[in-house]
Amino acid sequence: HVKLRYGGHPSYAALIWDSADEGVFDDCEISFSGSRGAYLRYGSSLSLQRCQIHHTALAALDLSDGNCRVDLGDVEFSEHRGFAIEGLHPLNLPRLLGNQFHAAPRPGISLLGYTYDAPDSVLEDLGTPYILSGTQGVSASASLTLQPGTVVKANANTGFYVTGRLVAQAANAPPIIFSSSADDELFGDSNGDGATSAAPSGWAGIRVYGGSASAHLENVQIRYAAAGAQSGISVENGAYTEFRDGLLWNNSVGVNCSYSSGVLTNSEVTRNEFGLRLNNCAGFTIGGSLDTRNTLMANTTQAVFNASAPSVDATYNYWGDRTGP
Repeated sequence: HVKLRYGGHPSYAALIWDSADEGVFDDCEISFSGSRGAYLRYGSSLSLQRCQIHHTALAALDLSDGNCRVDLGDVEFSEHRGFAIEGLHPLNLPRLLGNQFHAAPRPGISLLGYTYDAPDSVLEDLGTPYILSGTQGVSASASLTLQPGTVVKANANTGFYVTGRLVAQAANAPPIIFSSSADDELFGDSNGDGATSAAPSGWAGIRVYGGSASAHLENVQIRYAAAGAQSGISVENGAYTEFRDGLLWNNSVGVNCSYSSGVLTNSEVTRNEFGLRLNNCAGFTIGGSLDTRNTLMANTTQAVFNASAPSVDATYNYWGDRTGP
């Protein structure tokens, strides 16, 4: 039983662990730190069980210095002015279940950039958002699944690059949401810039690329995306995407399709600059029947823009007026 209170030089932490041996703390409290709560360095390992980390001036737990390993069990995070966890390597994700992330001035878990190469990687709903500090890749042989209720907030120029399989399905469950780290409507001020409003192009969106790539999205919201040539979701070069019962809102482009195929049904596509932008995507289904129609309205430039000769069937959708587009 250990209590570490009122420690933490501004450049360090109340607890610094850089030993080659694993540190094990059971029934501990780290609180009122002038900087970080705990700081791991040089690839070290730390186990925290039945602990509380609260009222820290910076991150409650900082893993950003090297490939550090952490094992958490029944840990409570609260009132931290940095992230609950800073610089988490995705390989540590399975060790985060069973902990509590309470309200804080700067909520979230900062996730390092990584390419998933396992067939069964999962992002669980932990009750706090994942903040992408680097792009999450999914390799051609891999699969990444996001559980219902998961919220991802991405920094500028970060997003998802999928050459394998991305699954985000939340039928009859809380939605899965992808948005910008500047989106204060989701869990508050994750990027630490005070009360601000997000804007389109705040992050790089989801890019699904190549003949072995697919995305299967149901009850998903994609907000404030598209940086550079990307979109809320971009399906390219023979890839396939399903987007059902979802929301594409306030993106530069909701869906970009280039030489690929997909399905968009029972979804709301609104307040984007372009709802959909298509190039040689005759196999992309938009609605298709009265039972699967989309709402395509209030997109500032065009709801659907087809840049190529092959026609695209966009019948059986609602365009904001009974007379059509």
